[in-house]
Amino acid sequence: MVRISEAESVIMEVVWELPQPVSPNDVLENLPDSKNWHYKTVATFLLRLKEKGILDCQKKGKFNLYTARLDKKEYAAFEIKEMVSRYREQGAARHLISALFDDGISADKLDELIALVEREQAKC
Repeated sequence: MVRISEAESVIMEVVWELPQPVSPNDVLENLPDSKNWHYKTVATFLLRLKEKGILDCQKKGKFNLYTARLDKKEYAAFEIKEMVSRYREQGAARHLISALFDDGISADKLDELIALVEREQAKC
């Protein structure tokens, strides 16, 4: 799995909110008002997300319908693992945790993050 861009993240937020499978039109109609993207732009992002392994695609007639290969929580866990791994490689995991705590992370969320870091360290 690979990380997705900020724009692809906007697309995925819509995909995760809608009943699946979704068409490019479904996504386009449910984008935040601040996004003035055209059909072709949305279709291109969906295709990129398929190529990255984030979405599955099935052809129905002349239309492509997309289904998320993982849910939002699974992707968030992947992103967190990637971030922790990058910080650990830089020897800065403690600084990451400290920064999150300073910004008001709840004790429960901090416990989850510490458990994730400990699981990752155990793999080493």
